[in-house]
Amino acid sequence: MGLDVDGQLGTTDNDCVSIPSLIDPKHFDHEKIIQICAGDAHSILLTRNGNVYSCEYGEDGELEHSDKSNKSVPQKMDCNYFNNEPIKYISAGALFSFALTKNNSLYAWGNNYYGQLSLGNDKNQSTPTLANSDAYNNEKIIKIECGYGHVLLLTKKLNGSTHIYSCGLNKHGQLGLGHNDDKNTFQLIDSTHFGNQKIKDIKVGADFSFALVEENESSETKIYSWGLNCHGMLSLGDEENRNTPHEIDSLNFNGEKIVIIGNGSYHSLVITKAKGSNKTKVYAWGDNEEGQLGLGHFDDISKPTPINKKYFKEQSSNSPEQIVCVGGNNGYCGYSFAITKTGKLFTCGYNQYGQLGLNHYKNTNTPQQCCPDLFGISITNQKMYKNQSFEDASFEFC
Repeated sequence: MGLDVDGQLGTTDNDCVSIPSLIDPKHFDHEKIIQICAGDAHSILLTRNGNVYSCEYGEDGELEHSDKSNKSVPQKMDCNYFNNEPIKYISAGALFSFALTKNNSLYAWGNNYYGQLSLGNDKNQSTPTLANSDAYNNEKIIKIECGYGHVLLLTKKLNGSTHIYSCGLNKHGQLGLGHNDDKNTFQLIDSTHFGNQKIKDIKVGADFSFALVEENESSETKIYSWGLNCHGMLSLGDEENRNTPHEIDSLNFNGEKIVIIGNGSYHSLVITKAKGSNKTKVYAWGDNEEGQLGLGHFDDISKPTPINKKYFKEQSSNSPEQIVCVGGNNGYCGYSFAITKTGKLFTCGYNQYGQLGLNHYKNTNTPQQCCPDLFGISITNQKMYKNQSFEDASFEFC
């Protein structure tokens, strides 16, 4: 659903689609899809067999097809590009893509104007190119996050310690390196910024970054933020940019444990759980011009604010649904998604192209259930939302 003028939806319609539309499974050789990522003008999909499919705009090579032509239906990528190694994780930036093999080899392709492919140059790549593993010290990659022009890697060493590496565009300090110079190879973010604690998850917006820190399962979780802050999305009490990670005051979340982070382009979303309870709450803050925060108005908010749980009710029920996953888009106009424990999809924000799947083209500032009559079954198995890294999950909002 959404804008399809370049074929990025893979439906062959090349038009705006305001309700979820089925992509013919024959385009994937009927393989099971386990991960989906969308960039500004392209989409990539990963199958359980470790194959990658892509569709849409290809001028900068983001489709990993050497002819650089647009593709309106999913095209299978040549396994030879990855040395015939199965892929286990993918990530999409604005006009570029990354893929990680089961042997921990990292490949990148597409636009490289800011050096975000970490290849030591700024040349675009029309086919997947192997990244230099020395840049991240050959550590095991846990997660890849791509923004508009920057990339984060979450890694783990054999002793269990975790690190974050960054590269690409750094105009607003989104690399977290203490300066604002672009970098064309991965650079280690100083772990002392996180109190040398274990990093559980990472997430990026268009030009800002988050890290979720948790020493162990019973300890308090903390969020650190850095980068662009023009709409207060870093939640640090002002709108000044930061080029090193800063801790967000945990009092903003009323002592609740943060379990999921899910940023949009210029807004932020988290899911929390109260101590001793399995009930979840969704907080939102940052840019709200299109109503993407789901708070019932269009004013920017710099402090995490809970979304009223009444908005997450199924149309035929009076009981709010429990939210297990949230996410936002990384385009210039913001919108948000929330998925419930029973597989219901709620959306809000910018909807000019029908991307909210509500069968109309109007923006909405409160979460609305996406086409309840269309989905006869839950969207997907709730177990995949325990953690949004590839070790525990198989779906990704990008």
